[in-house]
Amino acid sequence: DTAGADIIDLSAPEGVNLGIARGGISGQRRNEVATALADPTRQRDYSANFRLEAELGPIDVTSISSYWNFRQTSPIDADGTSARLFDGTLHDNVRTLSQEFQLKSATSGPFDWILGFYYLDDHIRDFDTILDLRDLNGNIAEQGNADVRTKAVAVFGQAEYELASGFSLQVGGRVSHEKKSVAVVAPAPGYIPLNFLFPYSDTVKFSKFTPKVTLSYDSDAGLLYATYSRGFKSGGFDFAASKMNPVTRQQAATLRPEGLDM
Repeated sequence: DTAGADIIDLSAPEGVNLGIARGGISGQRRNEVATALADPTRQRDYSANFRLEAELGPIDVTSISSYWNFRQTSPIDADGTSARLFDGTLHDNVRTLSQEFQLKSATSGPFDWILGFYYLDDHIRDFDTILDLRDLNGNIAEQGNADVRTKAVAVFGQAEYELASGFSLQVGGRVSHEKKSVAVVAPAPGYIPLNFLFPYSDTVKFSKFTPKVTLSYDSDAGLLYATYSRGFKSGGFDFAASKMNPVTRQQAATLRPEGLDM
């Protein structure tokens, strides 16, 4: 008989719930919880987007600007009791800036084209996690304050030519370059580390050309096309920092870039 098996008893006897076994209390109802955390979650989120378009004779110009700033301090009680078994606080500060420019043909005819430039600066500062484990092992643990930054630039373009009525050929490509860096400082004195690589810093760079070719036929019956393209995803770090190999005790390799032909 499994009737009522989905009801959770939060008043388990000592020894069943580690937090209660260590002297903590929990809620007696499913909508109640006890915690030793007193600080509220604090978040600040700003963003702005700006798009500008201009017609310059045979060329249309477009500018797309974007900015995002996010900061948070978030307490996390993972054990669900008033005991300080796994009480954490997450800190981070993110700032992202991107800018794109496009030049497009504005004339009529069998030939259309677009050229563009893209820039990205993504900066994650003060990324850190602190765990209060004092009712578990008497310690306070810290991940280590991390700074992670990605800078990327790309140049792209595409041209389309109408070979005959309904038949079109599109040829395009993108050249991407990214630089990623990470720096992690040691935990504060008296805190045990959650990551064993301190101090740690690294920088990696990735560059790739990704083409695309499409042949299409547009008729009253529908669109028929054949296309080839290559996708690219840059590598990076095991966020927020690469870990140590537990067997060799050496720094783990950075994540490799990925490519996909379609």
